[in-house]
Amino acid sequence: MGKVILASPFAGGAWSGNVTPTSATVCLRLNAPGLRVRLAISQNSSLSPAIFSNPELTNALAGNIVSVDVDGLLPNTEYFYGFEVGGVLRTEPNSRGRLRTFP
Repeated sequence: MGKVILASPFAGGAWSGNVTPTSATVCLRLNAPGLRVRLAISQNSSLSPAIFSNPELTNALAGNIVSVDVDGLLPNTEYFYGFEVGGVLRTEPNSRGRLRTFP
């Protein structure tokens, strides 16, 4: 089980890159090691329904940055994403973002 998070766990905002017609990478920097993190991604801005990544733990040696590769996306489609930390889908603006896959 992950740590219980009361205050914002984020050291920066979420960002995406490496976008192709069917994949992307989404990253986030958190402020502590040992946090259990999952990415939620959806075609709906409310992230419902969402597809969740496998959980990852933040690691101080990696700067507490979580990097998630997402495959199986549809070409030329807008996606919204957010991060779940410690079992809670966070709502802070810096935990959310959107991307569009290439045609």
